[in-house]
Amino acid sequence: DFDDYARIDTGFNHQLDAGFVVDWFSGDIDFSGTIDFDDYALIDAAFNAQSGTLRAALGMLTGEGDPATMESERTLGAFNLRGQQVKAMTASAHA
Repeated sequence: DFDDYARIDTGFNHQLDAGFVVDWFSGDIDFSGTIDFDDYALIDAAFNAQSGTLRAALGMLTGEGDPATMESERTLGAFNLRGQQVKAMTASAHA
């Protein structure tokens, strides 16, 4: 997620600073002793391989998302619409 990218960017920018510890937590994903292109490639590959995360996001944008997720959204939309109808009927009954 965003925090992982922020951590690797911070590590990359400060890896030459005196006292800065280059380790896995600071972005040295491949344990090479430096934070470089290879570490960014690994973090990108891990992000893109997450099950459901990127695929679900793309599906939401294209309208081809997971049927269960899309059905849940339709159900929530129906509840929201019905709630608005009940609210309008209640308001007109009290007017």
